[in-house]
Amino acid sequence: LPIPKQDGSKHTPSDALKIPPKAIPGSDSTTPKQSSVPAVPIQKGIPYRVAKRT
Repeated sequence: LPIPKQDGSKHTPSDALKIPPKAIPGSDSTTPKQSSVPAVPIQKGIPYRVAKRT
């Protein structure tokens, strides 16, 4: 049962990815920085949501 729950967690971070992409087209200069920024919140978002769900 824990396996399917993890899949749902992966879908949640996907929403956060949709937010940063909007900032990428807004500023070409932020494109390289955006790659590093989303990587941090995404990793923190997975454990954060899992801990709250648990």
